[in-house]
Amino acid sequence: MHFPSIRARLSPRPIVQYALALFFVMVSTLAVLAAFVFHDTARLKEQIEQSDEKLAHQELDEAIALLTQQAESAARALTQWDEARQQLENPVYYAYWRNSRALVAGVLPKSIDAVDLYNFEGRNLSTANPREASMPAQVDMQNMQPFLLQENGQVSLYYFSPFYRGDAQAHRVGYAGLKLDFLKQLAQLRRFRYLDMESLQVAAREGERIPLHELVPVLRFRTIANPETRA
Repeated sequence: MHFPSIRARLSPRPIVQYALALFFVMVSTLAVLAAFVFHDTARLKEQIEQSDEKLAHQELDEAIALLTQQAESAARALTQWDEARQQLENPVYYAYWRNSRALVAGVLPKSIDAVDLYNFEGRNLSTANPREASMPAQVDMQNMQPFLLQENGQVSLYYFSPFYRGDAQAHRVGYAGLKLDFLKQLAQLRRFRYLDMESLQVAAREGERIPLHELVPVLRFRTIANPETRA
């Protein structure tokens, strides 16, 4: 038998060296695998977050569109209200009508915070001091697009609509203006799944007007924590 001579020629190595080599191979393999898993997990998390943000923007756009529709409907109801038309024709009791009738007669929704009427030249019918008035003293007749205004810590949405004489809408006789709390009314419109409504802010300076169609770049918000991301 030649086995003893073969064992003699082989240089015996301590078993610990083989164990260490095996351990090194296993650790290296696990490290490479962990790197791949970490990279894929991070990429998947980023994709989910981007998807959530896109869906949150979509929710917000839909809510703003719905709020605009409600403001438009309220303005249409106001311009078709006989009492409002009478104020344009004879504004002697306008202050009483605006303060005691306009918001409580059931014509306008409770979401409206303030209302004012304007004559043919776009001037407010109210004689209140401009600093005390809740609505602008003058309507920009060349641009009546809805806008947001940051004022006293509240973001207000202003919506204006013309008054016409008769159903043909051929002759303007004045204008109507409405104001509502933008963020408050958005929160009450619907239940948001992706948008964290409590985090929504409008990045605007005090007194700054922002046209509604230019609103998206100044919106700041967080998305709601996604269960898929946590998983």
